Amino acid sequence: MRLAFVSAMMLLMAQGLDANAQPASPVLPGYWESSEQYSLALLSGASHARKCLTQAQVAQFVSSPQTSHYQCSYKSRKVEGGRADFRDGSCYSHRGRLVLSKVEVDGRYAPETFHLDFHFKFMVSPTAGLPGSASIDAHRLGAECPVEPTAGR
Repeated sequence: MRLAFVSAMMLLMAQGLDANAQPASPVLPGYWESSEQYSLALLSGASHARKCLTQAQVAQFVSSPQTSHYQCSYKSRKVEGGRADFRDGSCYSHRGRLVLSKVEVDGRYAPETFHLDFHFKFMVSPTAGLPGSASIDAHRLGAECPVEPTAGR
């Protein structure tokens, strides 16, 4: 079962950058590489990915925190001084179904690297959830993203 944590967690990190605050070490746009691990009940997995984050995408994440899979909110968010702390989070599908509850995130970040640890309940029904956890380590490979090959070449 693939929960698409790589892109979701990179976007969750970007959520913490409050549009009104000026954090000392924001996460920079560019070409990123990430490794993630997750565990959900008896399931676990790991993946590795490379993803391009443009300045426009980072700005969009800061002003409108959401992922391509879920829209998340936290009752408590603190991102400053290289530390990220999110508490009492909930993530909903685009159809309005609660997918993750009791989301807590602890991490550290710098302009070109971050590490995040997640704990959550994966909701299997409106009232029942399975405990889960995930971690992601990511580092920026460079400021420029690779050029995608043109189809037909």
